[in-house]
Amino acid sequence: MSKLFSGKGFSGNIKNTQNEFLKLRDIIYELSGIYLQDNRRSLVENKFAPRLSELELKSCSEYVDYLQKHPKGKTEEPYTLAIILHEALKDDIRKWRIKITANDISTNV
Repeated sequence: MSKLFSGKGFSGNIKNTQNEFLKLRDIIYELSGIYLQDNRRSLVENKFAPRLSELELKSCSEYVDYLQKHPKGKTEEPYTLAIILHEALKDDIRKWRIKITANDISTNV
């Protein structure tokens, strides 16, 4: 799992637009039921940046596209989501009942 955040790391150059943040926030909400408020935008940038760098993506929009084109990927996205939620909620995570379900619907696997 440490490989999830390895790679080039956060360069500070990857910023998400408001629309990109809203798309990622919606994905997180749909998958986990956890709603991230607008003031969590920089947190999302910082937590997703290493993954974008590892995949050599230049924007959060490219990551959303990547998730749509590679629904299974390396099965790392559910773990990435879990780590981001844990770091965002910190001790408050104990107040939530979180379940992340990941399925591969591709017939090409």
